[in-house]
Amino acid sequence: MYIFKNSTKGFTLIELLVVISIIALLASVILVSLNTAREKARNAAYLSQIREYRKALELYYGDNGQYPLINAQAYECIGFGHSGANCWSTSYVEGTELSTALAPYMTTFPVPGPTTFSNGPMYRDMGTNGASYQIILILEGTIVPCPVGIVSGTPGGYSGNTRCDVAP
Repeated sequence: MYIFKNSTKGFTLIELLVVISIIALLASVILVSLNTAREKARNAAYLSQIREYRKALELYYGDNGQYPLINAQAYECIGFGHSGANCWSTSYVEGTELSTALAPYMTTFPVPGPTTFSNGPMYRDMGTNGASYQIILILEGTIVPCPVGIVSGTPGGYSGNTRCDVAP
C-alpha cells in the first residue's frame, strides 16, 4: 500500500514577503531613532563647548572686572570654521578679539556648531562697558524650551533649527 505524503519544505512567497516587510519596518524605525540620537549628541557636544566659553568669560570677568569688549560692529563669531570671512552675514565678522581675550582661560577653541551650515555662535558685549554679554547659538532641531542655562529661544525659525540666547 502506497501512502501519499504531502510534505513540502520551504516557505511560501506570501510568508517571505511578510517577513521582509516586517524587517524593513523595524529597520526604518531604528534609523529614525538613530538620527535623533545623533542630533542630540551633536547638540550636547556643542552645549558643552558653549559652557566652556561661559566659564572662560566668567574667569575673564573675575580677573578684569568686565567681560571682553570687541570692536566689531555688532557680533563676533566664536571659534573658527565659519565659511568665508563671516559667520551669518557680511555684517558679522570672524574676529580674533574674543579668542585673544580668552586665550589665557581656554586651551583650545573648538569649531562650534552642531550643524553642517556655518551658523556658529556669536558673541556680543552688550554696550554696557563690559558689564554684560550675549551669545547667540543655533541648536539642531526644534527644541522647546532651550536647555537649562540658556536665557531664551526661538524654535523652528532657522531652517527648522532653534536659536537660543545665552547671557550671564
